[in-house]
Amino acid sequence: MACSTPIIASNVGGLKTIIKDGENGLLFEPCNPLDLKEKILVFYNSRETADKMAQNGYNTVIKEYFWKNIAEKIQDVYQKLLS
Repeated sequence: MACSTPIIASNVGGLKTIIKDGENGLLFEPCNPLDLKEKILVFYNSRETADKMAQNGYNTVIKEYFWKNIAEKIQDVYQKLLS
């Protein structure tokens, strides 16, 4: 996502909390190769969709996982605990 690459990930664990299916990437069901194939074809058949989700993924990384933003969130937590 940080490289503005369209993402297809398995719908398991922490991935499904980061990837919002159809918004900033696509999720496929584990152990379902047909579902994975369909997700690959979405990007293959629509460069516009792939580019849009890649940009949304990049925006997610900058907003949620950029170190400066993470540090500010942690600082906010400490400020709340101290007040």
